[in-house]
Amino acid sequence: MTISAQDIEKVLNLVRSQHDHVVVDLPRTLNALSLKVLDLADVVYIVMQNQTPDVRDAQRLVKNLLSLGLNEHKLRLLVNRYEPDGWVSLPELEKAVGLPVHQTIPNKRQWVDESLHTGQPLSAVHDHNTVMNALRQTSAALLDITPTRQRHWLQRWMGQTA
Repeated sequence: MTISAQDIEKVLNLVRSQHDHVVVDLPRTLNALSLKVLDLADVVYIVMQNQTPDVRDAQRLVKNLLSLGLNEHKLRLLVNRYEPDGWVSLPELEKAVGLPVHQTIPNKRQWVDESLHTGQPLSAVHDHNTVMNALRQTSAALLDITPTRQRHWLQRWMGQTA
């Protein structure tokens, strides 16, 4: 089935009329459909890791998006599986890509793998960890709200509010 850019625009406008927020996960390849979605987007997250190949890909993608007329203020870098001692530091990454890092999600593979292998949401498996906290902060920033403050383990255990 062939879908045109106009079809995508109609679908997104319909979904937007029924929902406050719409998230679309696009491949890194640019084509007429992805460009239409990017053009309609309020915010575009470029998800990457702090590794050399990812930096090169992000440089190329940002350059292409800006040359196609996408507003730089829409673009946000999100570093997934962030390693503080990774190959590329955050200042080096920002300098190379030309955008500030908006958010980092730490690399805690054991928690994420457990969630994947048990088929349960990460919040059900390990609700109070750095990955969940980073995801809450990212969601709050996207929704333009203040993230809920997580209680300390002792407060949760004793039943006290933060």
